[in-house]
Amino acid sequence: MAGMRDSETPPASTREPSLPTLQSAITLAVEAHGARDSKSEQAELLRAFLVMAALETEAERMTAVLHAVLRSAVHTLDDLRQRGYPEEILAALDGLTRRSGESDQRFIERASANPITRRVMVAEMEEKKNRRHVTLTTPRLILRELREDDWPDIHRYASDPEVVQHLDWGPKTEQETRADIAAAIARRQAIPRADFFLVVTLRPTGQLIGGCGLTIDNQNITAATLGFTFNKDFWGQGYATESAAALLQFGFERLTLHRITAACDPQNLGSCRVLEKLGMQREAHLRATRWRTGQWRDSLVYGILRNEWHPPERTA
Repeated sequence: MAGMRDSETPPASTREPSLPTLQSAITLAVEAHGARDSKSEQAELLRAFLVMAALETEAERMTAVLHAVLRSAVHTLDDLRQRGYPEEILAALDGLTRRSGESDQRFIERASANPITRRVMVAEMEEKKNRRHVTLTTPRLILRELREDDWPDIHRYASDPEVVQHLDWGPKTEQETRADIAAAIARRQAIPRADFFLVVTLRPTGQLIGGCGLTIDNQNITAATLGFTFNKDFWGQGYATESAAALLQFGFERLTLHRITAACDPQNLGSCRVLEKLGMQREAHLRATRWRTGQWRDSLVYGILRNEWHPPERTA
């Protein structure tokens, strides 16, 4: 009887089982957290993807994703072993798991002894810190977290009828401005954080000239809405474009968003130009969608996807 030729495929029963891949780990994480279908589970999954994006090797990324799988409590370390994940990954995951009665010092020492565990733990800590306190810099601007004592500068433009004429709010009273600031600061503490409102200041002087932000969609944690408002004394100088570009970079690189949208009044030609300069495409013209100043107003919707966005060129 003739033997099997080299070009023939062996029967399925005799093939070597394929080793788990990073993609299989991601699929397992999506299934584990999707099975519980809650906002907190979606946040845990998003956190794993953010950590994964900050890591360099496939082993580190797989460990970060599988750590999220273990935190879901749907699977155990033994389950992952039975699925064929490498012992290198399982050892790193064991280092990330605190043992019963283990002190903080002992846990950190044990985790630090494994290079993969150590890098994943550092990435997880950095991700948590990055979402708690955000500062973005551009050639001319610093975008920083809001403070209570920012209210006079914010009220200066929030109470200006010319600034808010195309917006869905305002002009604001002093009491309303103070209340809005307090609410924005409170939202910053949410877990997961979904509201990233930052004030825009001039780098040389620290003068507050406006505000901008990203708000993550409650129903889709990979999408967010972009918004910005500036003191009219600083219109026409490119500050809105510069700050919004920094937010797009933050959204796509650090929050690993898939899609960012923005809406503006068709009569707000300045904002339309800013969005178009950013590379956002006009996706819709919604007729009579907002009741404002005694009449129905239209809205234009702009959007940009992660694979359409081009990061700014880095200079030496």
